[in-house]
Amino acid sequence: MRRWLTVAAASRFPEPVQTRRSLRSMLLVVTVGVLLGGTAAIWAFPSGAKALDPCQFVNHYNTMANTPNQHHGVRVANPGMIVYHITPSCIHVSTILSVDTTTLDWMEIGWQDIENAYVYNLEQCTINGDGNPHTFRVVNRDGIEHCTNYASISVDGYEEYGVADQNGDDNWTFYMNGSTLGTNPVSNTFSLSESITNGERYTNSSGLSPESAAAYFSGLQYMPLNGAWTSWGQAQCYNNSWTNDDPNYNNQLLSATTVQVSTASAQC
Repeated sequence: MRRWLTVAAASRFPEPVQTRRSLRSMLLVVTVGVLLGGTAAIWAFPSGAKALDPCQFVNHYNTMANTPNQHHGVRVANPGMIVYHITPSCIHVSTILSVDTTTLDWMEIGWQDIENAYVYNLEQCTINGDGNPHTFRVVNRDGIEHCTNYASISVDGYEEYGVADQNGDDNWTFYMNGSTLGTNPVSNTFSLSESITNGERYTNSSGLSPESAAAYFSGLQYMPLNGAWTSWGQAQCYNNSWTNDDPNYNNQLLSATTVQVSTASAQC
């Protein structure tokens, strides 16, 4: 979806410094044309919302990191991606993406937490928010966003997510905790793709506290052309003005395979 997010943790998990109120807005489509220039693209804005809802996606922020290796897939596992739940007042998103640097198509999987009764509606993607985090996947083909939303998931624990064209046959399979969620074909091979982490949020127009963008990814891997999952050997922050422009949240590259998004100082 069009968004990049970050989440705050609880108990035994890393917890970004942040306010406990959040306004969320949905992940926007990142036109990965920019992505491939070194970043992700920008998401389109949801068209539907409940009456007088202050969640007006006035400001949309993505905090992203990537590895420069060419690949056919991206995964976070052992332990995975932390699922946060800071009662949303708009939209909070945490995802990993595989973006084609040539066509700007992309595959995305992770979780979203949308304000109760808020409707995210963009192109071929409509999600009715219920105020709880849900796994979801996004396919952007030829500039059109398609999404699938799944059941709500437990918070404050790790989930393993991945998406890959393992056989090089242009059929991308989505995974969660080792199980297959579905397969989507694309019109061309992602021969020059990039693996990306995304923490995404929106602020609203009513002066309320901004939504959380906290996120945590540990065990990042990419799939090279030989089809074998390989740990990221290098992580870097995107420096484009529209991807890491969040005034409150930053990437902390804790290692080549661990990325955090929090209100702590940037570590790039």
